[in-house]
Amino acid sequence: MSVEDVQKVFAEQGEGSKIWQALDSVIDNLLLDAVNDVSDPKNDATKFAHSAGRVDAISNLKAR
Repeated sequence: MSVEDVQKVFAEQGEGSKIWQALDSVIDNLLLDAVNDVSDPKNDATKFAHSAGRVDAISNLKAR
């Protein structure tokens, strides 16, 4: 899909659509899971970096 196609599909949903609430809930759950992974004291440096990257990516997605 092109950027224009994606924008069109999103616009067709309308601002009051329940799809936005559902999508926000899914993103929040993924973000919480990633934050929990970052907080795990058993993580080594590689796992910590991977989890921190997930938090950053999901936070950026939510902001968009």
